[in-house]
Parts: sequence; structure tokens; C-alpha cells
Amino acid sequence: IFLGGPVSIAAATQRDAAVRLNLEGRVNIDNLRRSAGSPAWAHRLRGAADWRGTFVLRNKLADLAIESNLQGIASDLPAPFVKTAAEAVPLRYERKFTGPQQDQVSFSYGEIVSAQFARSIEGGRSLIRRGTIRFGGAAEEPQRDGVWVSGVLKAFDLDRWLTLIQPGTGQLPLEVVGLDVRIGEFTALNRRFHEVALSGTAQGGVWQSTLSGREFEGTATWRPQGRGKLTARMKKLAIPASEPPPVPPEGAARKRELPALDIIAEQFQFKDKALGRLELVAVPE
Repeated sequence: IFLGGPVSIAAATQRDAAVRLNLEGRVNIDNLRRSAGSPAWAHRLRGAADWRGTFVLRNKLADLAIESNLQGIASDLPAPFVKTAAEAVPLRYERKFTGPQQDQVSFSYGEIVSAQFARSIEGGRSLIRRGTIRFGGAAEEPQRDGVWVSGVLKAFDLDRWLTLIQPGTGQLPLEVVGLDVRIGEFTALNRRFHEVALSGTAQGGVWQSTLSGREFEGTATWRPQGRGKLTARMKKLAIPASEPPPVPPEGAARKRELPALDIIAEQFQFKDKALGRLELVAVPE
């Protein structure tokens, strides 16, 4: 049993003395979800799907490639990963060793997102040294340290993604250091913003960002120390009406502490009412 379902294996030895295993199986999400330690996002998946792959062992190093069209698996993950069981979306995962203690991992999910990561293996753990994630296109081979995210999204619901952070961690699994994305509809703090462009970089954990969209325009700085502090200087800021908050999945973090705020907006609008200049300073107790 592998990935919660049966697997068949056909082995062959290649001319260069490498051992190649051709794999076919069926991933059963329901079985995986019931296993101990399943992540919060797994509770948003249902069903089963066929997959195939190859495992090549050469000089004691193992390369692996797995692909599936995911037909039969339904996803209630936030956009852009939501899908019905009947939909077919090609998924491919590949890991290749580039040295005794280094490997390259690539991932693609249809034409929606792709990623490449260069990792080093230290003390039995794989550490991402460089990475690129691109929405709406092919990710380039990573050249710079850290993980860089770019591309275009029709919609992104930050509130729903934050409910999937494991309790006790309070952080994302990747250390992103650069961002350059455009989002048609961006949901945050239970409010929807439109035609959003976000770009920024992080140094020492401090983010410097430029923000623009139909409802806002300006710059922001995020400092993570303590509960964090958000400093924003906006030419305009319009806060739309709020929507019902998302329901966290079972086992996900439910309590979210607010950071310190230092916000100035030259033109501030709340819902449909223009209120002029805004100066807001708030410190959590």
C-alpha cells in the first residue's frame, strides 16, 4: 500500500546499471486523511485517483517522478486549487538528485501553478535553498536564494488559506522572500478587493511591499517581531463591506491575534462613505 491505496511495481536494470521501477497505483485520499498526523488541508480533499510513476536508483541515489490527472478527487481547498471529482487536472511531481546531498524538486498543477526548488540535505532533513513559484505559467529554474513567487491569479482568499495553518506553528511552510503577483479578486479580513497588484521583498524577516488596486494604493512594511507590526502609507484606502468569515477545518488554528498597526491614508473611504484623511495607531494589549 502506497498513498493510501494499492500499487503495482515492474523492475528493470538499465545499461548504466541503474535500477528502474515503473509504478502504477491508486491514491485514496480518504485513507490518507484518516492516518495519524494528516495535515489540515487534507480535510478539504475527498475521493481517489489513479497515478503512475518511475523510481530510478543510480549510484545509491533515487530519482522519483509521479503524475496523475486527479480525476476522482474533489478539492474544497481555496482557489485556485478547488475542483470537482469529475474534473481532470494534470499534476506532476519530480525529484532529481544533483549531488550526494542536493536535489531538485519540481511540481506542476495544470496551467494554474508550477514550482521548482533546489534543496540541500542536512542531518536527514531537506532544506529549500532556492525556489520559484509561478501562477499561470511555467516556473523558471531558481537562481536566487530564498523562494520567489510571481504570476497572475483570478482569485485568492487569504482568510481561507490562513485557516489551514497548523495550530502551534503560526507560519507558512515556505520562507518566501520575494513577491510579484496580480490578483483579480483578493479576499482578506473578510473583505474583497479587486485588480490587486502586490510586489515586495523580505530581508531579515522584514517585508517592504508596494500595493495597488481598485480600493487602495501605497506602500507597506511588515515586521514579524512579537505579534508583528504593519506600517502602511496609502494614497487611497477604501474598506468594502465585510462578509461572513470562513469556517476553519477540523484541527486548524482558530484564534488569530491582531498585530500592531500604524496606518496613514490620505483618502480614506469606509464602505460607500468618504471620510478624508485617516491616521491609525493601534498596539495590542
